[in-house]
Amino acid sequence: MKDDQLLREADLARERGNFEAAAELYEKVLRTADSLPAAAGLGIALHEMGRPAQAAPYLSRAATVDCDDGKIFVSLGRCCVNLGRFDEAVRAFERAIEIDPEIARVRLFLGYALSVQNNILAAEAQLQKAIELDPVFAAAHDLLAFLLPKLGRFDEAREHARTASNLEPSSAAFGFRFVNAGRVEAADRPVIDRLASLAGSASLSDNDRIRLGFALGKAKEDQGEHRESASYFIQANKVALSAMAKAGKQFDAREHRQEVDFILEGFANRESFRPSFRGSSSELPVFVIGMMRSGTTLVEQILSCHPDVGGAGEVSYWIEAGPKTHHNLVQRGGLAEPQRVAEPYIQLLASRCPGKARVCDKLPQNYMNLGVIHAILPEARIIHCRRDPKDVCLSLFTTPFGIPPPFAYSADHIAAAYRQYQRLVQHWRSVLPPDRFLEVDYEDLVTAKEATARRMIEFLGLEWDESCLYPERNPRVVDTPSQWQVRQPVYGSSIGRWKRFSEWMAPQFEAWSRL
Repeated sequence: MKDDQLLREADLARERGNFEAAAELYEKVLRTADSLPAAAGLGIALHEMGRPAQAAPYLSRAATVDCDDGKIFVSLGRCCVNLGRFDEAVRAFERAIEIDPEIARVRLFLGYALSVQNNILAAEAQLQKAIELDPVFAAAHDLLAFLLPKLGRFDEAREHARTASNLEPSSAAFGFRFVNAGRVEAADRPVIDRLASLAGSASLSDNDRIRLGFALGKAKEDQGEHRESASYFIQANKVALSAMAKAGKQFDAREHRQEVDFILEGFANRESFRPSFRGSSSELPVFVIGMMRSGTTLVEQILSCHPDVGGAGEVSYWIEAGPKTHHNLVQRGGLAEPQRVAEPYIQLLASRCPGKARVCDKLPQNYMNLGVIHAILPEARIIHCRRDPKDVCLSLFTTPFGIPPPFAYSADHIAAAYRQYQRLVQHWRSVLPPDRFLEVDYEDLVTAKEATARRMIEFLGLEWDESCLYPERNPRVVDTPSQWQVRQPVYGSSIGRWKRFSEWMAPQFEAWSRL
């Protein structure tokens, strides 16, 4: 059979959705000819079969400068998104839009790729254009509802979320977004009733049950209906915990305790931090640590209001570098070139917040890595955020995490993890220099805002700036579950939140009562 006939049959099979047959035919053509149409067709077929790593080379080969087939660039962009190659994805989608600027779906893809790069304003522009092209494009409204709160634009986000949910009333994801785009008011009752009815469907996936459970829990809490709220939160956690177990992600409290034992043994006293460890004398890093949901986002928001302080968000550098460096420091007695660990991190912070004298890294879990951090970066400041343990544990239990910590969705697991956190910070308190380790209580941030903010700025070695009193005005992107709270003037309603739930969550609070 001639190549052109094989190519026609392959195209026909692909158009009919028979991608495996199409791929086999395209491969036959490529065995005997360097055919760009066959490469393009094979790449598209492999992409549709869910094999992006295999598809991308064929699509890249076909996506030549003079190629005018937008489908090739769309498939290439989507493969690159799946492979985490977002720069390439953006370029591919932009080329597809050059070829045909009137396809709303491609604008959505480009908006998503830009948003992952934290280019929120550019992403917004693409999504608004998509809606202009297709006003009932629910997915574009939904992505705007997800992105605009990062910029503090909650009213706009809610309208987009409402539109998406109304366009697709059976979508748990869109309903979840609506509830989490702001405070649920009495006028929202029809939407909430619809979500409650949807939650009773026997055909829901685990993901949808989890979304609806957390959404309805928040909605009922917003309306002061704490008994119903507690019931939804408990059920959502039960389903989410089961889903994690099915995925093989089970928290092992004994293993976690042993991990903490190993850290404590390595940095048993102040003498453990030998001068030979030191990799950098930079004062740029400021580590904001604590148990998740303890106020770390608010602290970073306050500090980054200062003109000399940048907020880098949650930097994952020490998740990998911490344990690896700890092993070398403790097991081998030191590092040959500790600056090789320190300098890439300093450069990363400087690139995220150029021109700043201090840059905050607010990954809460860095309390696990403070021994390594102080050994390698002895001039770095560390701010430990504390909060009433019951409020922290309740907040963890009622937060729908995008990427949940290992101990999520179980009151007992949360309590076990919290105890190990307490062990570690108690130890760091005793071995780290007081001029490098400051502790701040969330309750003081609310009730003694100025005094606490001044204390933090002084700790950083900077002059006071009045803008630190108005964190809600900070224009920076906030990408944590606290994005709504930190855009409001500092308020005290979250203090003692646990008291409103203790009657309806007695077994959970029993686990947290001894912390």
